[in-house]
Amino acid sequence: MPKKSNRVIILGSAVVLILIIAPIGSYFFLKHGIEYRIESLDQLSPKTIDSELSGYLDNFIPENGNARLIHIPGKERSGELDLLYKIDERITDRERFDIYSFAKDADHEDLRDIKFIMNGSPPNSDLQFILIDTSNVIRSTYAYDENTGKEIIRHLSVVIPMPKQKKIVLDR
Repeated sequence: MPKKSNRVIILGSAVVLILIIAPIGSYFFLKHGIEYRIESLDQLSPKTIDSELSGYLDNFIPENGNARLIHIPGKERSGELDLLYKIDERITDRERFDIYSFAKDADHEDLRDIKFIMNGSPPNSDLQFILIDTSNVIRSTYAYDENTGKEIIRHLSVVIPMPKQKKIVLDR
């Protein structure tokens, strides 16, 4: 008789898990994702920067419909280039995202996917990174510190457009 009661307990536990625990867990998981996206969208409201710097950037950055991260070297130049390298490694969808840098003597072997702008230097700025979306709107600006990379990666997940989904076609 004890074998039958163990089986009932196992089946009852499985039913409870499937009908109650899994939906509740899914709800909290999806709720967290929605809150994350809403918070990121609030942080990415359009920004304005110095008109001289904005005009200067317009001269060098082509409008090709991609989201862009622009790097203006600051005091922590080597750390900033290391951060660009880490961001470059993390981004797999390079068809809709470009990285530009005004670093003139950067190591091109490590930073092979980053486009370096060699002619001219931007006006002095406290900003080291500028994030521009596909509509050519400045979404965020960053001064370099130890948390900048995490924040940029988080914002890129919102700014880079989702790939177009192919329609599902039944082959009959």
